[in-house]
Amino acid sequence: MSENQVALDRIVAQCPDRWTRDAVDLEAYLASAVSDTSHREVVGPLLASAGASGDVWVCGEEVARWGDADAPEMAFSVTKSVVSVIAGLAFDDGLLLPDQPVQEVVDIAEFEGHGRD
Repeated sequence: MSENQVALDRIVAQCPDRWTRDAVDLEAYLASAVSDTSHREVVGPLLASAGASGDVWVCGEEVARWGDADAPEMAFSVTKSVVSVIAGLAFDDGLLLPDQPVQEVVDIAEFEGHGRD
């Protein structure tokens, strides 16, 4: 067994214990975590947490799995994380040049007259 696999197995063994058990009652959890009621609005139903779960994929192959990764879970404040992953993938594929102005890449009417010919 490789050194990487040993390290992955050790980390995955800890994952089932890494979740917020208070989220089983998500309404009570949100009430205690977010005191400003104007920021507690949730679109759609509140789902109780099913516990920690996940998948690890490397080069298109699943190398680790724990919990019920198919169970739907609530997600909050994930926009920056998702955008950063997409930006990283775009950069790796040569589609994102950090010094290139957005208006040179994105073709939308709002950029007309701002440097795009």
